[in-house]
Amino acid sequence: MNPKQILIISTMAFTITVGGTLCSDRTKTSAPDKPETQLAKASAAPSLPDRKDLTGLLGMTGEELREELYGGRSLADVAEARRVGVQEVVGLQMAELTAQLEERCAAGSLTPAQLEAYKAELPELLAASAHTRMEA
Repeated sequence: MNPKQILIISTMAFTITVGGTLCSDRTKTSAPDKPETQLAKASAAPSLPDRKDLTGLLGMTGEELREELYGGRSLADVAEARRVGVQEVVGLQMAELTAQLEERCAAGSLTPAQLEAYKAELPELLAASAHTRMEA
């Protein structure tokens, strides 16, 4: 596996999972979707664990998680310390990234073939990124 790919996917996954928490104020103020739109989104999105974001899953704030990761711990180390399975973390990231890729495909910025190729790479890349430590 290419270390550059691991770093890119790690950064992407981290940004998606933590960034959602930091930007939640903006999403709370937006107008709610129509019921038919909500139903379409619910049926199209992969199922997420009960705690919908990484910080909720780990039981910590985004700032605490950033400090842990920039302090040299891997996401797997943090999850283990919080008694959360690494597979749960990877599964959450997989669901979030898959949903984003599917949105990009629906918007026309990815072809269905590209979507499937990216989705096939995600499990291995996310599993490897969970064990990657950031260097100071």
